Amino acid sequence: MRRGETCGVRWSDIDLPARTVTVTQQITSVDGRAIFDEPKTERGRRTISLDAETVDVLRDHASRQAAAVIEAGSLWQETGLVFTREDGSFVHPKRLSHVFEKLCRHARLPHIGIHGMRHTYATIALRAAVPRLWERAKPFVLETMRSPGALGRPRCCGAGSTTVSCTRSTTSGSWRPWCWTVTTS
Repeated sequence: MRRGETCGVRWSDIDLPARTVTVTQQITSVDGRAIFDEPKTERGRRTISLDAETVDVLRDHASRQAAAVIEAGSLWQETGLVFTREDGSFVHPKRLSHVFEKLCRHARLPHIGIHGMRHTYATIALRAAVPRLWERAKPFVLETMRSPGALGRPRCCGAGSTTVSCTRSTTSGSWRPWCWTVTTS
């Protein structure tokens, strides 16, 4: 999920028994001001499968949030959002990035932004052949394999499958996929 989509997800968008989250809105920053908006693209409106561990974490989070509602009392701002500040108000996407970067520094991890984590997940999920992601990515990946240098890098794909690795771009400092792991059977 994109940073703004994560900030904008509501409990009503999550179906824990079905293990899904439906992206219906996002919080974006316009001139430093946060606004609620539709997803970035038409394909951004989607339903995402959740693994059992994520569902457990969300259930625990819902319990903690219910306790926070009681503790805040009349100060709680009911937004229906999953991820809120202490008073129930929304989390600004820039705040999410700031907290994430602080946690990474504290853990002595290399700098990688939240958007880079989205790409890292996609790379790992493709490598693990996560069905829904593979079905969405398959046309792009296969076309990229057929087009040497389509991503601005030499083709490193072998017959039938390739390897995944990530490399840090020297110009932007962000992580970029070098090539994809795909079994074309």
